[in-house]
Amino acid sequence: MTSPSSATIYGAGGSATVLGSTTTYVPYSNDCVYTLTAVKQGRDYIVDGFRQPTLECE
Repeated sequence: MTSPSSATIYGAGGSATVLGSTTTYVPYSNDCVYTLTAVKQGRDYIVDGFRQPTLECE
């Protein structure tokens, strides 16, 4: 969202108007889950593959 703004500055030579804008960012959240697959070896698990989330999560 952008909000325009202006200000008047004064100096020895007179005044001037300064124009600008402020941008407000809206927080966005998207849960991204990677799925890991594993095989058991003894008491441990060894990851043998994974699936990436959708493209919007990169």
